[in-house]
Amino acid sequence: MADLKDKSDVIVEVNVGKTASKSLEYKHVVFTITNVEVQKTFKGDQHANDSINILELGGFYDNKEYVYGNNHVLQPGEKVILFLERYQGLVTNDAYVIKGVFQGKFKLDGSKGKLEKNNEKFGELQNVQSIEDLKLSN
Repeated sequence: MADLKDKSDVIVEVNVGKTASKSLEYKHVVFTITNVEVQKTFKGDQHANDSINILELGGFYDNKEYVYGNNHVLQPGEKVILFLERYQGLVTNDAYVIKGVFQGKFKLDGSKGKLEKNNEKFGELQNVQSIEDLKLSN
């Protein structure tokens, strides 16, 4: 957890809007850019209600879903805590990517402070079950 927090430029809780994403193909790889609304900032300069773009591998393109490493892209209506770094590359401008592809993505399950279980996480991350387990408070 400490490494994930230290190496992230931004840590935020976000809401994913209903029409917030677009997928594209770049060099035969599908990417999705999702615009999310910041609800709370744990690290970084974002403020509540700011919009930021998240770039992920995969998504829906040409009526087909592309999933890389069993990691589905952000979905409309989700509430998520994201550990992010600024994207630098040719696919898009002004976006962030999730640290560790999916390791830095924690979906809120609707219960106050509870997170959805993720069997793909390893080590200390597999024991994270609540927002408190993320140790985001100073």
